[in-house]
Amino acid sequence: MRPCLKLVDSIIRGRSNIANFTWFCALSVFLFLIVTCTRPVVAQSESTWHVETVDDGKGDNVGQYSNLAVDEVGSIHVAYYDETKKSLRYAFRRHQDKTWSIMDVDKPEGTFVALAVDGLGHPHFAYNSPFETGLHYAYWDGSIWHRALIDGEATNHFISIGLDNSGYPHISYYREEYPDRSYALYLKYAHFDGKTWYVETVDHQMHSGKFNSIAVDTSGKSHIAYSQVEAGDLRYAVWDGANWQFGTADSRRTHNDYVGIGNSIALDSDGNMCIAYFDTTKRLVKYAWQKDGGWQTEVVDQLFGQWVFVDRVSLKLDSHNRPHIAYYDHGVGMPKYARRDEKGWHIENVDNRGHVGGYSSLALGPGDQPFIAYYDMADAQLRLATREVNASSRPTDASERKP
Repeated sequence: MRPCLKLVDSIIRGRSNIANFTWFCALSVFLFLIVTCTRPVVAQSESTWHVETVDDGKGDNVGQYSNLAVDEVGSIHVAYYDETKKSLRYAFRRHQDKTWSIMDVDKPEGTFVALAVDGLGHPHFAYNSPFETGLHYAYWDGSIWHRALIDGEATNHFISIGLDNSGYPHISYYREEYPDRSYALYLKYAHFDGKTWYVETVDHQMHSGKFNSIAVDTSGKSHIAYSQVEAGDLRYAVWDGANWQFGTADSRRTHNDYVGIGNSIALDSDGNMCIAYFDTTKRLVKYAWQKDGGWQTEVVDQLFGQWVFVDRVSLKLDSHNRPHIAYYDHGVGMPKYARRDEKGWHIENVDNRGHVGGYSSLALGPGDQPFIAYYDMADAQLRLATREVNASSRPTDASERKP
């Protein structure tokens, strides 16, 4: 197993090429199949989750890197990757419909993809891939797709997009290499002001930002959470209108645990940052939030298995500023859902069929109804789980437009 651990380390720290990435994916499948065959028994949740297939692939391997959004009227948008055809895909369903509209957005790009939906219900995609052709952006205007290469430098790995009040995109991403193929490995940021794209480096320190997430506040300023995997810290950067301000939300120095992998950021109604992430040393899901000028952290859930599947968590805050988190527990081979109220954290198993739940992506619809998109590794399909609530909380809007 020692060579396998070295490979996992190279993937996390950024010293990976396309061949290693392919071997890592194969290794991930092999290891968690072994683990889940002997997984411990987990108590089933009393909550009702409705699970459906969004895209069965029709022979293709679809559903990796899924990213989900639910718009203001309850229509569902999902971005994901078709591994067989090497293409970025988009699935859409209006809230009153029963069938999905599915289309290709771009190829051979889009392995790592982020999705945001504007006030008109139009999707915005940011994406890159191990082909390292740069940072790509696609936008549906209601009639056609608009595609652009925003940054031609070699980018790869996880990516995040947020929209400001004008519907303009802000993107955090990770530069992989310099033109001479030496490693760069640092966090970058791009944003659009309606006329021009602006691209800059946020943190020049190597190994900063392979896992990153962005949130845009009501004044249009960006907040980025990101991992510093060499140090083992969860860091953040905030644009104050003139400069980036940096800080650390959780650090290996305080408890000797490597933290920050798979982070997901959200802003509460007062603009305070909240971040969910993995502690890969103790195999925990953790939650950090700003309070009185400092940071508070707590454990959400203990994961099963011997190591954390290199994935992400997905955090959303509801209308009462309460956190909801979706994540994959590879030790039991299922997606899980955590929510916190005044009594503490409540953990639910979403889909117990086994070998499902990778790249779990959470969205809260009208009435704070949770939806989770995820990859079914066993059947190579994209699935969606919906937590049942009072259907009367869903509004209708006859003005919706279908791509």
